[in-house]
Amino acid sequence: MAQSQPQEWGLAMGRAMELSGILGGSVTFPLEIPAAEQFEIAAWTVNTNSLVTVTPGKPPNVVLIDKKNYHGRLRILDESYSLQITHLRMEDTGQYRADVNTDKGSVTKRFTLRVYSKSALTQQGALLYPMSPFCTSL
Repeated sequence: MAQSQPQEWGLAMGRAMELSGILGGSVTFPLEIPAAEQFEIAAWTVNTNSLVTVTPGKPPNVVLIDKKNYHGRLRILDESYSLQITHLRMEDTGQYRADVNTDKGSVTKRFTLRVYSKSALTQQGALLYPMSPFCTSL
């Protein structure tokens, strides 16, 4: 059973990790669970809406809550339990949160996703925003 004391890893509990994606591409929200901790559950939200819950398994057990907006576009990566969104839409821009429990405690990871259209980037003449190493499609 998880302890109630919060743990800190990565940018957990602090400021949000900034992620950028291209319209139609994909992006991965990394959980970065320490190897010494055993994953128990993650509950993902976007803005204030529940998105998906994940529990351990091969493949992970996934319960998609927002079927209307994300059906067929979400993937949970087997080893890391990180969330991947494919076929990005402009409306995917927003605040994402993962409430994660491990055998050592719980942590909240926050992300800010911005989705850009290719035409907006070419009109500017250059890529003017920091790209995350986790953006998997350009």
